[in-house]
Amino acid sequence: MLTQGRIFRGNLLQMKYLAQQGPLRISAVVPKSTAKLATRRNSARRALYRAIVASPSTKKGGWAVIFLRRVPQSPMQPHLTSELEVLLKNLA
Repeated sequence: MLTQGRIFRGNLLQMKYLAQQGPLRISAVVPKSTAKLATRRNSARRALYRAIVASPSTKKGGWAVIFLRRVPQSPMQPHLTSELEVLLKNLA
């Protein structure tokens, strides 16, 4: 999926997407190069998953992996939600 999918980039997030039948399945990745401390990575990942749940659903199906490129200012979730909405609009 990571080699065949399409790539969408924003200021905070990068999404790799592969179209498939069925519902859209999304995973979140916060690399160690983005946040050195595990507690910071985990809180960023949880905020990203909350943003995924809060984002509007899309009619497209497939798999998506969302990478956090840089950690936003606190509170993280509003920044991530707005960025994610822009990326999901590109799928349509």
